[in-house]
Amino acid sequence: MRKIMAALALASVAGLGAVACSDTDTTGGRQQQPQPAAAPQAPPPASGPEEIIEPWDTNKRGHVPLSVGEPFTLPSALGPAGDATFTLTGLRPNPACDPEIALGGENPDNILALDFLVETGNDPETEDWLTELFAGASFKELSHDGVSREPPGGGYLIYCLADVGSDPWSFGQNQTYEVTLQTGVSQPQGGTLIFDNHGHSYYGGPAGWEITY
Repeated sequence: MRKIMAALALASVAGLGAVACSDTDTTGGRQQQPQPAAAPQAPPPASGPEEIIEPWDTNKRGHVPLSVGEPFTLPSALGPAGDATFTLTGLRPNPACDPEIALGGENPDNILALDFLVETGNDPETEDWLTELFAGASFKELSHDGVSREPPGGGYLIYCLADVGSDPWSFGQNQTYEVTLQTGVSQPQGGTLIFDNHGHSYYGGPAGWEITY
């Protein structure tokens, strides 16, 4: 029994010596220090800021030029099927007013009628945008010296045409409508009218459209 215990003791001493030897440097007998891990390399700097692409080509006033026959589309978050579009189809300076309608109030000397084709999609939000845009239509005149002014009559209701197309409050999804807007202008030709997008801060889109006539 003692021989077995002695043998075990010798084996334990031999094992400890082997461990001690493995932790020393064979050249100098000193313990090797662990090497620090390499620091992660930072990614290379970007070549420059990403270019922000505006969805509409606006001028310095945040407006989009609009000409007869040119459509404007407000994209829908639901995809193309929900897009809302309107097209300026005609401009009529000083149209012949209906006599009975003209009795409803005092009109400015010059009136401009703007004809639109309005197309809704399947998105209730873009449909609401079109309704508010045309039901509460507001205009300004842009003078030749770059000053925006209220048009004659203050942009209020014009009592001229009997047929102004569909009521914007009746707009429904996936339908097409004809709408006519009327406003006073300082001159029947050679001016620029700003059609305000008064809901752009909520719905998006440009601040308005500039129509030269």
